[in-house]
Amino acid sequence: MNILLVSSIAVRCFWNILERLMHMAPSHPTLFNMCEFLEMLGMSIATLICDRHFVDISLLILALSITLIAIRLKSYLGVLNFLCIIIMASVLYFPKILQIRINPFGLIVFLVRLAFEPLIDLYFVGLTLLERWEPFLCKSTFLRRIVILGVLVIEVRAI
Repeated sequence: MNILLVSSIAVRCFWNILERLMHMAPSHPTLFNMCEFLEMLGMSIATLICDRHFVDISLLILALSITLIAIRLKSYLGVLNFLCIIIMASVLYFPKILQIRINPFGLIVFLVRLAFEPLIDLYFVGLTLLERWEPFLCKSTFLRRIVILGVLVIEVRAI
């Protein structure tokens, strides 16, 4: 079973690289794909049904989604944040805090399915920084202010 998971993700990664090399992938700016959203929602719902640690894992998935948005906005600190999330989740979070046995192959496939495309888009997509921020800047003023207030609250709590 694990070999099927790994081979499917290898084919998907090869497909994504080939699309970028042949310039067949759309290079429009997006913050989040519907497919990625539905995969993360499905993972959260699966933990709701199967596990008592629903809130913990959902917050981890939320942190992953925000990190992927940062990577799509061409933030190299987003890549560093992504690596930190992976290390903390695999070394500290799942085995020690939640004391859950996980299938490492399933978790790796989940992360690669979500993160591979934004990571290779850092190199292959030739959008400028302003063009990458366009989906956020075109939102309504109310939504932009809510996001900025949320970031401000997080920064104030961190101090």
